[in-house]
Amino acid sequence: MYDIYLVEDEENLNHLLTSYLEKEGWNVTSFFNGNDALMALKERNQPHLWILDIMLPDVDGFELLREIKAFSPDVPVIFISARDADLDRILGLELGSDDYLAKPFLPRELVIRAKKLLTRVYERSSTVPLRSSQLVHVPPYAIDIAKRRSYAESIEDGIFPKGNLEGSVSVIKQEAMRLEKRIKDLLYLTKLDYYATQEPKYETVNVVHLLEEVVERMQPNRPNLEFKMELSEMVITGDAEQWKIAFENILDNQMRYAQTQIQVNTGGMVVRIWNDGPQMEEHLLEQVFKKFQVGQKGKFGLGLAIVQRIAELHKAKVWAANENGGVAFYVQFTS
Repeated sequence: MYDIYLVEDEENLNHLLTSYLEKEGWNVTSFFNGNDALMALKERNQPHLWILDIMLPDVDGFELLREIKAFSPDVPVIFISARDADLDRILGLELGSDDYLAKPFLPRELVIRAKKLLTRVYERSSTVPLRSSQLVHVPPYAIDIAKRRSYAESIEDGIFPKGNLEGSVSVIKQEAMRLEKRIKDLLYLTKLDYYATQEPKYETVNVVHLLEEVVERMQPNRPNLEFKMELSEMVITGDAEQWKIAFENILDNQMRYAQTQIQVNTGGMVVRIWNDGPQMEEHLLEQVFKKFQVGQKGKFGLGLAIVQRIAELHKAKVWAANENGGVAFYVQFTS
C-alpha cells in the first residue's frame, strides 16, 4: 500500500481528493497548511508521494518542496495550483517536482497521474535510484520572485491568495522587503570576497562596546525577550564594521528562535550568544553557515554565510552548538 501526503488548504477540495486517492487503496494523510506538513516531514516516516498546493496560508508549496527535497530527495512530488502559470510550473519542476496540475482539474486525472508516477518511480528505484545531485539548485531569491509574480497575477485575475486585496498586497510588500535584504546580503558577500584579495586595513576593535551597541539597537525588535549580558574586556585587531554586521546577523538569528531569553557572554577570546529556543537538528549544526541553508522555521539565508566569511577573513572560528536546552553561537578570535 502506498502512503500519500496531501497538502491542500481548501477544505472541500482536500476532502474530495482524499476520497478519490483512498479509493485506490492508498493510505492518505491530509494537511491544511504548510506548517503541519513540515512537522510531519521531520517527525514521521516519509510517504511514497507528496501532493502539494503552491499557495498555502503559511508555508507555500515552493518552500515546502525545498524542505522535502533536502530531507528526502528521492520522494516524488506533484504540484497543484490555482493557475496554469508557466513560471510556476517551470520553477516547480526545477526544484524537483515530478508533475504539475493546474486547477480546475478532474480528481480522476490526479489519480491517474499519481498512479503512473508511483509505478514509474518505484519500479525505477529498484534498478536506477534517483540521486539528489540530479536536482537543479534554484536559489531562494528565484522562489521569492516567482511567489511575487504568482500573487500579483492572482490579484490581477481577481483571486486574492490571502483572502482579500489588502492582505494579498501586504504579502507582496513583505516578500519585496525579503528579496531586497537577500540582494543586499548577496552584494555584501561579493564585497567580502573582493576584500579577501586586498591588503586588510585593520584597527583596534573593542568587542564589548560593539556587542553592547548591537544589542541596544536590536533589542526593541523583540521587547519581550530578556537579555543577560556578562561581558569581560576583549580587544581585537580587525574590521569593526564587518564584525558589527557579523554580530547583528548572529543576534538576528538567535532572536528569531528565542522563546524568552538571550545570553551574550565574553571570556578569554570567545564570544558566546545563546537563546532558549528549540535546539537545532544535529545535521544542521555544521551546515548552518552555508548559503541559503534551510532551517526549522525557514531559511538561514545568507546572514550566517556572511558571518562565516568575515570570520575567515580574520582567521577566527565560528560554530553552533546545542547546549543548556537551547542553541549557542560561538566566535573565537585569534587576536
